[in-house]
Amino acid sequence: MTDHHAYLDTCCEYARMSPCAKARVGALVVSAGQIVGTGYNHSPNPACNDCATMCAGGIRKGIPSGTRVELCYAVHAEQWAIHEAGPLAKGGTLYVASFDQDWKRRLKDPSLPLGHPMRGFYCSLCARAVWMAGIDLVITDSINGIIEHTPEDIWKASFSYGVAASI
Repeated sequence: MTDHHAYLDTCCEYARMSPCAKARVGALVVSAGQIVGTGYNHSPNPACNDCATMCAGGIRKGIPSGTRVELCYAVHAEQWAIHEAGPLAKGGTLYVASFDQDWKRRLKDPSLPLGHPMRGFYCSLCARAVWMAGIDLVITDSINGIIEHTPEDIWKASFSYGVAASI
Protein backbone atom coordinates (compact mmCIF):
# COMPACT_ATOMS: atom_id res chain seq x y z
CA MET A 1 0.00 0.00 0.00
CA THR A 2 1.32 3.43 -0.96
CA ASP A 3 1.85 5.97 1.79
CA HIS A 4 0.81 9.12 -0.06
CA HIS A 5 1.24 11.21 3.10
CA ALA A 6 4.91 10.23 3.47
CA TYR A 7 5.62 11.20 -0.14
CA LEU A 8 3.77 14.51 0.28
CA ASP A 9 5.72 15.21 3.48
CA THR A 10 8.92 14.60 1.51
CA CYS A 11 7.67 17.06 -1.11
CA CYS A 12 7.34 19.62 1.69
CA GLU A 13 10.96 19.06 2.65
CA TYR A 14 11.97 19.91 -0.90
CA ALA A 15 9.59 22.89 -0.97
CA ARG A 16 11.43 24.35 2.03
CA MET A 17 14.50 24.75 -0.22
CA SER A 18 12.68 27.00 -2.68
CA PRO A 19 13.70 30.66 -2.83
CA CYS A 20 10.34 31.64 -4.38
CA ALA A 21 8.58 34.54 -2.66
CA LYS A 22 5.07 33.50 -3.80
CA ALA A 23 4.84 29.72 -3.59
CA ARG A 24 7.34 27.16 -2.41
CA VAL A 25 6.69 23.88 -4.19
CA GLY A 26 8.26 20.44 -3.89
CA ALA A 27 7.69 17.45 -6.15
CA LEU A 28 8.62 13.79 -6.46
CA VAL A 29 8.27 11.25 -9.22
CA VAL A 30 7.71 7.76 -7.84
CA SER A 31 7.94 4.70 -10.03
CA ALA A 32 7.69 1.07 -8.85
CA GLY A 33 7.77 2.27 -5.23
CA GLN A 34 11.04 4.18 -5.68
CA ILE A 35 11.64 7.94 -5.78
CA VAL A 36 13.22 8.49 -9.20
CA GLY A 37 12.99 12.28 -9.44
CA THR A 38 12.89 15.20 -7.02
CA GLY A 39 12.48 18.91 -7.42
CA TYR A 40 11.64 22.28 -5.94
CA ASN A 41 10.93 25.53 -7.76
CA HIS A 42 14.10 27.53 -8.38
CA SER A 43 16.13 28.96 -11.22
CA PRO A 44 18.70 26.81 -13.02
CA ASN A 45 20.82 29.98 -13.10
CA PRO A 46 22.20 30.49 -9.57
CA ALA A 47 22.47 34.24 -10.24
CA CYS A 48 18.67 34.41 -10.61
CA ASN A 49 17.44 32.86 -7.35
CA ASP A 50 16.64 36.12 -5.54
CA CYS A 51 12.94 35.82 -6.26
CA ALA A 52 11.82 38.57 -3.87
CA THR A 53 13.90 41.13 -5.76
CA MET A 54 14.33 39.77 -9.28
CA CYS A 55 11.15 37.83 -10.02
CA ALA A 56 8.15 38.40 -7.74
CA GLY A 57 9.48 41.83 -6.79
CA GLY A 58 10.89 42.61 -10.23
CA ILE A 59 10.03 41.17 -13.62
CA ARG A 60 6.76 39.58 -12.37
CA LYS A 61 5.70 42.27 -9.89
CA GLY A 62 1.90 42.51 -9.83
CA ILE A 63 1.42 39.45 -12.04
CA PRO A 64 -0.90 36.85 -10.45
CA SER A 65 0.75 33.58 -9.45
CA GLY A 66 0.30 30.93 -12.12
CA THR A 67 0.09 33.40 -15.02
CA ARG A 68 2.79 34.63 -17.41
CA VAL A 69 5.07 31.86 -16.14
CA GLU A 70 7.38 32.48 -19.08
CA LEU A 71 8.53 35.61 -17.21
CA CYS A 72 9.55 33.65 -14.11
CA TYR A 73 13.23 32.75 -13.72
CA ALA A 74 12.37 29.49 -11.96
CA VAL A 75 11.74 26.05 -13.31
CA HIS A 76 8.79 24.49 -11.49
CA ALA A 77 9.33 21.67 -9.00
CA GLU A 78 7.27 19.29 -11.12
CA GLN A 79 9.49 19.95 -14.14
CA TRP A 80 12.69 19.44 -12.13
CA ALA A 81 11.39 16.10 -10.78
CA ILE A 82 10.26 14.88 -14.21
CA HIS A 83 13.55 15.94 -15.79
CA GLU A 84 15.56 14.15 -13.10
CA ALA A 85 13.44 11.00 -13.47
CA GLY A 86 13.93 10.95 -17.24
CA PRO A 87 12.53 7.80 -18.87
CA LEU A 88 11.78 6.32 -15.42
CA ALA A 89 8.88 8.81 -15.11
CA LYS A 90 6.81 6.88 -17.67
CA GLY A 91 3.98 5.15 -15.83
CA GLY A 92 4.97 6.83 -12.56
CA THR A 93 3.20 9.04 -10.05
CA LEU A 94 3.99 12.70 -9.50
CA TYR A 95 3.53 14.03 -5.95
CA VAL A 96 3.26 17.78 -5.38
CA ALA A 97 2.99 19.80 -2.14
CA SER A 98 3.61 23.44 -1.35
CA PHE A 99 3.68 26.36 1.05
CA ASP A 100 2.45 29.90 0.51
CA GLN A 101 4.47 33.08 1.08
CA ASP A 102 3.71 32.85 4.83
CA TRP A 103 4.96 29.24 5.05
CA LYS A 104 1.44 27.85 5.46
CA ARG A 105 0.83 24.54 3.73
CA ARG A 106 -1.21 25.14 0.59
CA LEU A 107 -4.06 22.66 0.57
CA LYS A 108 -6.20 22.37 -2.53
CA ASP A 109 -9.97 22.85 -2.33
CA PRO A 110 -11.84 20.79 -4.95
CA SER A 111 -15.09 22.64 -4.17
CA LEU A 112 -13.73 25.82 -5.78
CA PRO A 113 -14.72 26.48 -9.39
CA LEU A 114 -12.70 24.99 -12.22
CA GLY A 115 -10.05 27.53 -13.11
CA HIS A 116 -9.40 28.68 -9.52
CA PRO A 117 -5.69 28.23 -8.71
CA MET A 118 -6.43 26.62 -5.34
CA ARG A 119 -8.87 24.07 -6.75
CA GLY A 120 -6.14 21.79 -7.97
CA PHE A 121 -3.24 21.46 -10.33
CA TYR A 122 -3.20 24.54 -12.57
CA CYS A 123 0.11 25.10 -14.38
CA SER A 124 -0.26 24.41 -18.09
CA LEU A 125 3.52 24.07 -18.54
CA CYS A 126 3.64 21.36 -15.89
CA ALA A 127 0.53 19.71 -17.36
CA ARG A 128 2.38 19.45 -20.67
CA ALA A 129 5.46 17.99 -18.94
CA VAL A 130 3.27 15.36 -17.21
CA TRP A 131 1.85 14.27 -20.58
CA MET A 132 5.26 14.26 -22.28
CA ALA A 133 6.77 12.12 -19.51
CA GLY A 134 3.91 9.62 -19.49
CA ILE A 135 3.05 10.20 -15.81
CA ASP A 136 -0.06 8.15 -14.91
CA LEU A 137 -1.19 9.98 -11.77
CA VAL A 138 -0.62 13.27 -9.93
CA ILE A 139 -1.17 13.32 -6.16
CA THR A 140 -1.77 16.49 -4.14
CA ASP A 141 -3.18 17.13 -0.70
CA SER A 142 -6.36 19.07 -0.06
CA ILE A 143 -8.62 20.28 2.70
CA ASN A 144 -10.44 16.95 2.24
CA GLY A 145 -7.35 14.73 2.21
CA ILE A 146 -5.44 13.21 -0.69
CA ILE A 147 -6.54 13.99 -4.25
CA GLU A 148 -5.56 11.82 -7.20
CA HIS A 149 -5.51 13.65 -10.54
CA THR A 150 -5.26 12.01 -13.93
CA PRO A 151 -3.30 13.73 -16.69
CA GLU A 152 -6.70 14.55 -18.24
CA ASP A 153 -7.82 16.23 -14.98
CA ILE A 154 -4.78 18.46 -14.75
CA TRP A 155 -4.90 19.34 -18.44
CA LYS A 156 -8.50 20.50 -18.13
CA ALA A 157 -7.86 22.39 -14.87
CA SER A 158 -4.64 24.05 -16.05
CA PHE A 159 -6.09 25.38 -19.27
CA SER A 160 -9.29 26.47 -17.47
CA TYR A 161 -7.12 28.50 -15.06
CA GLY A 162 -5.24 30.17 -17.90
CA VAL A 163 -8.50 31.16 -19.57
CA ALA A 164 -10.05 32.43 -16.30
CA ALA A 165 -6.91 34.39 -15.36
CA SER A 166 -6.70 36.14 -18.73
CA ILE A 167 -10.28 37.46 -18.60
